[in-house]
Amino acid sequence: MKFKDKLLLIVSLDRPPFVISLSSAIGVMIGVSPYIGLHTVMAVGASYIFRLPLYPLILGAYINNPLTLVIIYGFCYKVGKFFLQSEIDLSIDWHNLSYMDFWVNLKAFFWPFFVGTHIMALFAGIITFFFIYAAIKIYKKNLD
Repeated sequence: MKFKDKLLLIVSLDRPPFVISLSSAIGVMIGVSPYIGLHTVMAVGASYIFRLPLYPLILGAYINNPLTLVIIYGFCYKVGKFFLQSEIDLSIDWHNLSYMDFWVNLKAFFWPFFVGTHIMALFAGIITFFFIYAAIKIYKKNLD
């Protein structure tokens, strides 16, 4: 299914534009979040708890997939590094890396990644909300 077809399916849902836009925005926020492996569960849970349409939530959550994961999370890491003003010393002795050294080195990457993904999730969610809201308004205007 092409992007245009998916967008058409979203904007033609029989729900108020605000609800569809909010559902899409929350889905994208979930998709950019660092909770890998829980995106689908979070989308279904949000749909159930907040009574939002599931399709825009799932579609938004699947923005992060094996093809986009490295790009999205790499950029989020850079954003987190910028906001935290952190410089990471990447002097890892790969030949003598112990289990404990692995976790110590990973910890240095955690906070920039965690902060960056949450900042970008919020930013991407806001952009998605306004994009989908405008698309729905244009679609409904053209129907009249």
